[in-house]
Amino acid sequence: MKTIKKYIQRITLLAGIMMMLQNCVVYKSQDFTIEDASKTNAKVKLVNDNIETLKFKRVGITNGSYYGITKENGLINKIEIDTTKIKTIKIQDKTLSTVINVSIPVIVIGGFIIYSVDQVTNHLFE
Repeated sequence: MKTIKKYIQRITLLAGIMMMLQNCVVYKSQDFTIEDASKTNAKVKLVNDNIETLKFKRVGITNGSYYGITKENGLINKIEIDTTKIKTIKIQDKTLSTVINVSIPVIVIGGFIIYSVDQVTNHLFE
């Protein structure tokens, strides 16, 4: 019974770690213009002159004004962006984000399986 409880605790820890890693977003290292950000349908991280970091689901343009789209409590908000106060703009690297979100859990699960098999075989042959 202690062995089962030990494995359940490990599986719970593994599941918790995997859930935390599922929301990892990687941004491209180079800076982009606001026009580039509005043309992509990717997440955008913007730093303004006040060293304030703003994260948007995407950036759009309406009547010459740029706005960032956020989602809070299920509501979609449009926040106007003052283009004169922008310091840097980063766009999400979708490929690298996907690779990291898939590979890290696969590595963790693989390590867990190898460790579990090793523990079971050691326990059987003692």
